[in-house]
Amino acid sequence: MNYVLSPQEMRQIDKNSAFDFHIPGLLLMEHAGYAVLKEIEKSCLPHCKVAIIIGSGNNGGDGLALARLLHQKKYTVNIYFLTEIEELTADATINYNIITALEIDYKKISKIDAALIKEWENADILIDAILGTGTNRELTGLYYDAVKAINECHTLTYSIDIPSGLNGETGMPMGIAVKADKTIVLAAYKTGNLLGKAKAYSGEMVLADIGIPDLAYEALDLSVFALSKDVFQHFPVQDPLANKGTRGKALIIGGSSKMGGALLLAAEAAYRSGAGLVYAYTTENNYAPLLARLPEVIVSTYSERREEIEKHEFYQEIENKNVVLIGPGLSTSNRAYELLQMTLSSKLPLVIDADALNLLAEHPKLLHLCIQRSEIKILTPHLKEMERLSGLTVKQIENNMIEVATRYARNWNAIVVLKNHRSVIAFPDGKCYINLLGNEGMATGGSGDVLAGYLAGLIAGSEPADYELAVLYGVYRHSLAGDLAANYKGQAAMLASDIITEL
Repeated sequence: MNYVLSPQEMRQIDKNSAFDFHIPGLLLMEHAGYAVLKEIEKSCLPHCKVAIIIGSGNNGGDGLALARLLHQKKYTVNIYFLTEIEELTADATINYNIITALEIDYKKISKIDAALIKEWENADILIDAILGTGTNRELTGLYYDAVKAINECHTLTYSIDIPSGLNGETGMPMGIAVKADKTIVLAAYKTGNLLGKAKAYSGEMVLADIGIPDLAYEALDLSVFALSKDVFQHFPVQDPLANKGTRGKALIIGGSSKMGGALLLAAEAAYRSGAGLVYAYTTENNYAPLLARLPEVIVSTYSERREEIEKHEFYQEIENKNVVLIGPGLSTSNRAYELLQMTLSSKLPLVIDADALNLLAEHPKLLHLCIQRSEIKILTPHLKEMERLSGLTVKQIENNMIEVATRYARNWNAIVVLKNHRSVIAFPDGKCYINLLGNEGMATGGSGDVLAGYLAGLIAGSEPADYELAVLYGVYRHSLAGDLAANYKGQAAMLASDIITEL
């Protein structure tokens, strides 16, 4: 299981390893050094010059253990202390004593000057072993200057566990942070590795096992996980006797007169999920364009000129469906309000996206109706939509993605897919997953419509016991398709329809 830990949880697991399983911190430090050594050996041959920059905590101790291992492998190692030797932790001090006995060169740095920067520029690789995941205040003085110099010298840089300067809880830079080419994450992902601005600073991330037993994690009540294919290795189950009726029927409501494309993307994605039949309920203007592009979709229309939709017509549309997706291109008109109100009164599983979310934010009566319904509901807001729904600012949400997603999943009794460059999927029982896939090319119009349609199609073909797996699989597969599309098209040239092609 790929756990995602807060810095406090990681410290507790370190203690569990030592006290309950008799694994000393010095041994974990040794394993950390070996893990980083393995990554260096992929990039640099022996006799390469490695500069290791050391801080006072156990992150610095990991760097000192690495220095000895590199020295034994015949690398040219130079160590730079940003801290007094007396300020090292106990385990780091043991590793310091070893490197002094082996006569490995080191310097105590009191200021960052041109000569020092030249040394770092001349190294083949820089190792950032300055600060770990405990960072929670602004960098100042020598530490600030060192991080600034590392970023300016453009030497290949590897960070141990987390780029120095990133907040270990939020992933936000504390004034400044190392921009690493690779980050070797030790034992388990920390929230600061994945959230906030971490993606812009971490480079390639490698998760390294340092020998902490599974039982040390299981002793804590952990509820946040990294989304990986292991989560749903037996999903979806393909029925060899299936037909179009048994593979699920999804109804998509949306597509105002100017936004028919959103509905089209959602409908096509729903079919790509494996849904047997996809129905669209939209304005008259969208009838011909929908069928021209996607002849498989079954289209019913309503007139925007009529004062109101006949309820019996609407309930005929949702009859015998397995799921309703409402929102893509819907608008926030009075007609849209009416459609959402009737949809919320149904007993079907719902996926609520885009303008349907905006209507919930604008009309407390609709939000209350949504919260009160006991049937499964999946809300898929991006940060701005979540701002409207919650009253929090985008910055507050981005700094607290897990807390916000889990709080509202509980409050709304809903599955919340909080979309960002790393989306968070939260469930009413408190479980939460962080999606590691995806790329900047997916930040394009229609990408969210594709996700909503894909989720609706998966829900349509799933048993209720598998709805949670369907959501996790849908988010993962949507992002994987985005990464595949980026490989073919390039991130700048990607369209939402390219994601559908790779589903």
